[in-house]
Amino acid sequence: MNGKKQNCWEFMNCQKEEKCIASTFSLTDGHGGGKNGGRICAYIFGTICCGKEQKSMQDKIDVCFNCPFYQEIRKDSSIGRDIQDRAKKARTYLEETFS
Repeated sequence: MNGKKQNCWEFMNCQKEEKCIASTFSLTDGHGGGKNGGRICAYIFGTICCGKEQKSMQDKIDVCFNCPFYQEIRKDSSIGRDIQDRAKKARTYLEETFS
């Protein structure tokens, strides 16, 4: 991997990248070394995982906790440092945008 941290769509070899909010959610760009929401997809509602949009926290829990990418990023301590602040900003943005 040459030291570059993979985004979720790269790790999962996803074909939905251009349709998924993880790849376009610029508010979280750079977090954890990823592009847009590519390293914190588990904390962003509306991502497309396993071919289905994850619209609620229950959807995210059901899919993400069993996801190999999520298991991989949990090992990265830089993800955990400010995840709560970023997640709050992301949640606020999505609520204001899609409500």
